[in-house]
Amino acid sequence: MSIGPTFNDSSRSMNSAANILLVDDESRNLDVLESILESPDYRLVRAQNADEALRALVTESFALLVLDVRMPDMSGLELAQIIKQRKKTQHLPIIFLSAYYQEDEHIMRGYGAGAVDYLSKPYNPDILRSKVGVFVDLFRKGRALETEIEVRRAAEQRVRDLNDQLAARISELGAANAELEAFSFSVSHDLRAPLRQVAGFVNSLRKAAGDKLDPRAAEYIPLIQDSATRMGRLIDDLLEFSRVGRAEMVKEPVNLRSLLDQVLQLQHPSVEGRRIEWKIGQLPEACGDPAMLRQVLTCLIDNSLKFTRPRASALIEVDCQTKPDELVFFVRDNGVGFDSRYADKLFGVFQRLHGRDEFEGTGIGLANVRRIIARHDGRTWAESKLREGTTVYFSLPRPTETPASRQPS
Repeated sequence: MSIGPTFNDSSRSMNSAANILLVDDESRNLDVLESILESPDYRLVRAQNADEALRALVTESFALLVLDVRMPDMSGLELAQIIKQRKKTQHLPIIFLSAYYQEDEHIMRGYGAGAVDYLSKPYNPDILRSKVGVFVDLFRKGRALETEIEVRRAAEQRVRDLNDQLAARISELGAANAELEAFSFSVSHDLRAPLRQVAGFVNSLRKAAGDKLDPRAAEYIPLIQDSATRMGRLIDDLLEFSRVGRAEMVKEPVNLRSLLDQVLQLQHPSVEGRRIEWKIGQLPEACGDPAMLRQVLTCLIDNSLKFTRPRASALIEVDCQTKPDELVFFVRDNGVGFDSRYADKLFGVFQRLHGRDEFEGTGIGLANVRRIIARHDGRTWAESKLREGTTVYFSLPRPTETPASRQPS
């Protein structure tokens, strides 16, 4: 078997040239075929019998087979039948060349053997070039499609692998978070018993000692009691923070104005004697867990009342801004405010922007707010100026069907 020349130019490489197998027992016929089909687009391979053709088909891939029907030992029709029985070559296009164009039965046998086209000798060179060009073009488009499919499959597999890795990472983080919350709950719960004992012993000591303690020692008693009380509040807040992360949510339509009214009613004893102006806007109905959202409003109102305490007249505003995809609620006050540079720390656990001697608190309330709103797929942020007040925002996704806004009562 001899191999025809490989043609190259500056824009094409051997890899881009399509392999075409020419099979004819006559060398001069192969020479004619090569002269007709000579092109940098093709790499022409010659075979003069069935054995040479089959060996070539085993070692290389071809875009097209141009096959003479009449050959000694094994005819082109018999060779075509063998080619079509093999998995690697069953879809190889075959153009038969034959001098017997008058016999319809002979032509039909060729198509039955797997031919995609049939040319009778003497054939028109332009027609042969045209037909070969069509099949080579189809071959290249098929290869390009196969390549694209392989690339897409590889990309899809990479996406699946990344999703599997992400799912595994999320699972690991979930397990770690659950362990951390369980640890927090356990530690907080276990701290309660010794703390109660400290408070009880201090109270017993104060009663037993009576007036026997010197003035300096007597001053320590209320300090110890106050520290135990603050520690108790911190433990309660830690337990609440842990519960918020573990509690099952029940989402339902929530009337935020009704929740706010409940919160404000509970504030009456602590605001007695204070001058407070309330500005309540139209609060639309949202979707969420009523108990958790009540906790959010309670924390924000408590903070506004606490940080406006130094003001002779406090102004507290609660309102909502309706955005295309979310409802943005806010609580604004004219309290002491804080330096806006530290706004990102406001929602962290144990983060305090004022000293304990100025304002009481454990630094967990706003961390709870952020966790609750995050579980509602919302956002939390704050704006403030020192000595000019603070605005705390939280957002909730808009309900699918926005209910009519409720007028403030």
